[in-house]
Amino acid sequence: MKIGIDIDDTITETKWEISKQIKKYRHKYKLKRYSDTHQLSDEDFKKFMVEFGEKIYTGMKVKKRAAEVIRKWHEQGHYIILVTARSELDCPNIKEYTKAFLKENYLLHDALIFDSKNKGFDTSELGLDIFIDDRESVLDTFKGPFLIRVLEDKKNYSKYKKARNWKEISDIVQKL
Repeated sequence: MKIGIDIDDTITETKWEISKQIKKYRHKYKLKRYSDTHQLSDEDFKKFMVEFGEKIYTGMKVKKRAAEVIRKWHEQGHYIILVTARSELDCPNIKEYTKAFLKENYLLHDALIFDSKNKGFDTSELGLDIFIDDRESVLDTFKGPFLIRVLEDKKNYSKYKKARNWKEISDIVQKL
């Protein structure tokens, strides 16, 4: 199978790492939590990411069992494609940070797509069988593959198959 997987907040705990950095430096940017980064102007967000991007993208944690499940799929011969909206425009050296992070955490993959603002469109010619992401709006861009939405709370609404953790994701994929 060809399995496409988002990185941020699907494989990693990105928003928690951003929140941690915000707590350290909130006075400078007048931020209290992750969601406040959306209130920054484009220019201030870019400054924030230039200053703290390396700490964020090298300091985040991998979600429990994500590396193990992805490694198992890779060893079983599944083709793993990581797809991310991460862009050099948002954070200088993001490709370098990302590749180092993936290697250090044994997150095996066959392909890595950066700067994907429309993941459904950007992967349409790859013939994915499954795509896994944490955002409903991203999954809405797909036509064709089986879609799994990663949620922190099963009570959240989703029109897609829901999973709270990588054990549940693994169980869903195993049944396909």
